[in-house]
Amino acid sequence: MFYHLGRDEGSFFRIETSTDGINFSLFHPICQILSEQDARVDSRKISDLSLAKTHSGYFLSYIFNKKGSKNLFGAISENMAEFKNLGLVANVDETASIVPDYQYHGKYVMYFGESSIKCAYSYDLVKWEIEKEPVLLPKKDFFGTSPLHASNIYNLDEGILVFYYNKKKLKGNTHYFLHAALFDKENPQKLIRKIDDPLWEPHPTWHKMNLLPVGVALHNGELLSYWQSTDGIIALVHPFVLDKILEKQHFSHVILKKLKHNPIIRPIVENWWESKATFNPTAFTDRGKVHIIYRAIGDDDVSVLGYATSIDGIHIDSRSPSPIYEPTQSFEGKNTKRLSYLVFSPFMSRIRELQK
Repeated sequence: MFYHLGRDEGSFFRIETSTDGINFSLFHPICQILSEQDARVDSRKISDLSLAKTHSGYFLSYIFNKKGSKNLFGAISENMAEFKNLGLVANVDETASIVPDYQYHGKYVMYFGESSIKCAYSYDLVKWEIEKEPVLLPKKDFFGTSPLHASNIYNLDEGILVFYYNKKKLKGNTHYFLHAALFDKENPQKLIRKIDDPLWEPHPTWHKMNLLPVGVALHNGELLSYWQSTDGIIALVHPFVLDKILEKQHFSHVILKKLKHNPIIRPIVENWWESKATFNPTAFTDRGKVHIIYRAIGDDDVSVLGYATSIDGIHIDSRSPSPIYEPTQSFEGKNTKRLSYLVFSPFMSRIRELQK
């Protein structure tokens, strides 16, 4: 994580690292960006940093703000302690990130944008060819058209994972909604999958915090997002969000087939406590048997629990002649009140008219 040092040391950054994405410790006490003339670039005029590993080192893209204008620059480093400026990225003045450890037909790939998301290619990280057609366009909704803001990028086996923010104006304040899209590694402009719903959006109770995005990180299959608030930098953990993007499941698919031999437990008219209905069962296995506990309704319309066993789980071998549990408390239906011609019970499945 890069952050500015004090006002008196405005030409430097400090870098901290973390193994869990939450607890950070010092990595480089002083990090600097040098211009082509080896002059230090004032970090106070820099914003929207994005770091990516390449075969030639670590590439840092950043926005340089000067006298009301801004431009995108790129810098390269071997050790992340000192970055050498590669120069201005022509015709781009928006936040950008390159795909780490990846080349397409010998070219580096960059996604950028603060309105729509576009794509660019470069052989040397200096001269960039910008594609005319955006790869992601903002959608119009009830609040109007919300611009998109490029964020971090990850090179995965499934494709190129691009994170971005949807900026929305709500009650006069700008709020950022986190999104992601997956692009084809065989064609970085080809969209494979995009989820329309945001991966995260600020709860209304957070609106007064005016959260600004810092970046995102993948760690142990989880997504962490970082936000600048009035109290400092906060981190949010978004578990399983990658599985949603990549359409992975955390469980095995099981296909259930309803047996023709149904039902396996029916009401017994002769038993007053289960003469009308048997339903809502639960089952478990123990000592080679399947034990089944089920709910039953009898002549008095009060729920009780019945018990049955089965060797194969389909054919019933034994069944208790009496309930294994009856109401013992008034709130369960004990001492059911009979008012006029109706019977009332909190756990009744029906109310029936009594014969006079």
